[in-house]
Amino acid sequence: MSSQFTFDDAYQSAVIGLLVAARKFDPDRGVPFAAYATEMIELSVWDYQRIATQRVIVNKHMLTKVSRFNEARRRFIDEFGEVPLFAELCERIGITSPTMKKNLWQALHVISGINRYPTD
Repeated sequence: MSSQFTFDDAYQSAVIGLLVAARKFDPDRGVPFAAYATEMIELSVWDYQRIATQRVIVNKHMLTKVSRFNEARRRFIDEFGEVPLFAELCERIGITSPTMKKNLWQALHVISGINRYPTD
């Protein structure tokens, strides 16, 4: 992901913020739509800018575990001709299922540029 934040990025983020505002707006709260939408647009643009410009630090051990998991999956499919269960793969590479789930989530978020991980 580029570390530059372009006008097109800002425009797209603003449109997303406006769409979110339109979907979530509650007129019963007494806030004018224009004020609510402005806040949602600003938050959307700031949030995207923060994500787009942050440096991503990749945990080498996490990526090694994900690579071992993927290699074990390929070998299992070659050997047995079917997709293995998640627990079977974890057992083959000697890692617990919760730890592997965390590593896979982290890898997914690093690849997608999102820095929000599930807490469980």
